[in-house]
Amino acid sequence: MNRIYDKRPREHRKRCHYNGKGVAKIIFKSEYDATTYIKKKHLFNYKAYICFECNHWHIGRKYI
Repeated sequence: MNRIYDKRPREHRKRCHYNGKGVAKIIFKSEYDATTYIKKKHLFNYKAYICFECNHWHIGRKYI
C-alpha cells in the first residue's frame, strides 16, 4: 500500500524539452529541418527553437 510518506518527489521536467504529458518533443538536427517540418505539416503558429537541455531543435507555439 502506497502511503504519502513512501512516495518520492516528482522530477521537475523542463517545458522546453517535454510536452504536457511528459513525453519528449520531436528533435531536429538543424533549424532547416524543423522549419521544413513546420511547412510540411502546415503548422502556422509554430516556430523552431533550440533546446538548452539537449542542444537540439524543437518546435513550439509562437506567443504574440
